[in-house]
Amino acid sequence: VVQLGAITAFFAALDAAAASLPVPVPQWAVFILFFGLSLRSRLFSPLDNSRPDLGKAVEGKATGGFNDRIMPSWTPPGVTFPIMWILIVAPLRAASSVLVWEQVGHLCDASILTLMLHLSVGDTWNTVNNVERRLGAAVPGVLCVW
Repeated sequence: VVQLGAITAFFAALDAAAASLPVPVPQWAVFILFFGLSLRSRLFSPLDNSRPDLGKAVEGKATGGFNDRIMPSWTPPGVTFPIMWILIVAPLRAASSVLVWEQVGHLCDASILTLMLHLSVGDTWNTVNNVERRLGAAVPGVLCVW
């Protein structure tokens, strides 16, 4: 709730600033905003959202979230996740958010804030799963973002 409120206040401030500009906000700027939020929405979270150590994961060592639990045999290597996130997930979220923004004309819109709620739930899940290590409690979070 705190994270979503912070993002909403940030979007309201951006909307107010954009309304005072003599030129329209370019699409690429909105794309960069949502691309960045797809990668770093946790900047708005008051929780500890530290991530697993990628260096340890690549070396095959245990680190919170990678190589520290029994995974199904079909699970891709841990290094796959950040690559897919940067090349596929973040650009698709950014592009779809730009399309919505073009239609509604502002950032503080229920449809865009729904994506921000999704990101906020995901950030909370990361804290519960990777930092607090409450694996069973993390299951409902997966259902919330699915």
